[in-house]
Amino acid sequence: YLFFAQYKQAAESALERGEQFADEVSGSWVLIETFHRAVALYAMARKTRKLKYSRPANQLRKRIAKWAKTGNPNVKHHNNFLQAEHAAFNGKHNDAKEHYEEAIKAAARTGHLHHAGLFFFCKPI
Repeated sequence: YLFFAQYKQAAESALERGEQFADEVSGSWVLIETFHRAVALYAMARKTRKLKYSRPANQLRKRIAKWAKTGNPNVKHHNNFLQAEHAAFNGKHNDAKEHYEEAIKAAARTGHLHHAGLFFFCKPI
C-alpha cells in the first residue's frame, strides 16, 4: 500500500500487524519494515491528527532514533526523515525543513536514491 500512496490502508495494516513481521524475520528487513510502518503512520497522523496513528508512529520514530544513536549507519536517513515528519506533525516547520534536507543528503550520500526522492517529495517547498 505504501508504495502506491495508499496511506490509510498501509497505516491500518501497520496497526493490525504490529511487531508480527519483526518476530518472524531478522536482519535488515526489520529496519526497513519498521521504517515503512512509521512512514505510513505519520502520513495518516498528519492527515487525520488522530492519536491512533501518531502514538505508534512516535514509538517507531524513537526506536529508529535509538538505532541511529547506537551507530547503525543504515538508518541515519530514516531517522532524519522521521524527525522531520515528527516536527511537521507538531507544527515546527523550520525544524522539519532542516531534517528533510538532512535526510535527503544522507540518503543520497549512501546510495539510497529512492529514499532521497521520497524525502524530496515530502519536503515542503
